Amino acid sequence: MTEALSERPDIETEERYIQRRRDELESAFAAKHYEQALEIVGAIQQAVPGDFDSRFKGARCLWMLHRHEPAMDGIRELIAEYPANDQLYWTAGDIQADLGNAKEAIDLLERAVELNPDFYYYHIRLSEELYNLLMTLPAIAHTRRFTREFIPEYLQMANRALEEACIAVEMRPDLSSGHSAKAAVLSLLLRYEEALECYRTAIVCEPQDARARASHADLLMRLGYLKEAREEADYALSLDSGLRETRQLRELIEEGERNPKVLHDYWLSHATFGTSEYLSTPAAMKRLILLKLKTGERPMKLMRVYLKGMSDDAEIRLAYGKTLYDARQYDRAMKYFRRQLRRYEGDVELRRWVDELDKMSAWKRSVAPVIRRTASGIGMTIFSILFSPVFFFALFKQLFGRKVKTG
Repeated sequence: MTEALSERPDIETEERYIQRRRDELESAFAAKHYEQALEIVGAIQQAVPGDFDSRFKGARCLWMLHRHEPAMDGIRELIAEYPANDQLYWTAGDIQADLGNAKEAIDLLERAVELNPDFYYYHIRLSEELYNLLMTLPAIAHTRRFTREFIPEYLQMANRALEEACIAVEMRPDLSSGHSAKAAVLSLLLRYEEALECYRTAIVCEPQDARARASHADLLMRLGYLKEAREEADYALSLDSGLRETRQLRELIEEGERNPKVLHDYWLSHATFGTSEYLSTPAAMKRLILLKLKTGERPMKLMRVYLKGMSDDAEIRLAYGKTLYDARQYDRAMKYFRRQLRRYEGDVELRRWVDELDKMSAWKRSVAPVIRRTASGIGMTIFSILFSPVFFFALFKQLFGRKVKTG
């Protein structure tokens, strides 16, 4: 492939030859013919030893061929010679990211940002790598009732990633990648509504961005919006059929639509609530209530906490009474629905439930649940006694212990 460079009639012919080779290198690299590009790099190096552009392009070709170590060696040599070149640090950061060395990648990308803070893409890449590192770290320090707090170091890193994404968005608000990076970090901080809005903005900026749509589908899925998630996943796969994780997500959504209990652990591992400034939004608490109800749980305590501040929410107000009914607490359900009906006189659903409970006999509504709970309590007490270690020890001693004579 390479041509001999020993015979050059004059300097003009040599310059034309080198320029032709440079053009061929650009064409081969753009066409992803990396082996061919490496041969051309060798030819240019023979003509111009130490040429920066061809050496840099050669290192990138090695990287694209997944020959990471020699690629990294080539970039290190260039950094030693050109320590102020931001592109070298960016490339080295991307190679380290491919190798799974997130901390090294972040250090290199931070250096690229220092050298060229006005290039939006460096901020996006730094935000993405901070996000990737955050995904491997514990986020919650400890949990109390209705409270989950972020580990301070985690929160500091997440805010840094969010800051870098915001800088990129401010520089180029027309690009989807910045909005997607911002949305990813916001979802880690449990600021779901803001994250959804950022994904919508990213899709408006670039409707054909398959990865933005795939990430949007994943967040919709985690929040329980199955129909919307399925539609978004379908769109992403129509744009890029190679999105393996999105295809798996699509299959999980279909299974979850048939049986919501399949998604119980998946949902509740992401849906959290609390009293900190990050977690106490009514929308987050309502979302968790609806997810628990969908999976067959009865989060009555959580609903009472929510209704103290959002008593006008008709959906949860009605769901609380229905949960009492499903738990066979008919007397409490009757009192609750009557109290709500006095406050919301024109509510048809409340009237329907009151009428339904009125049809029950006093025995079924009031006496039977008390007997059932009492019997259950007695049964649990007897069970606890029978299977306690103390009971077994006393029984064993009574049956097999020797009598001690006195006197």
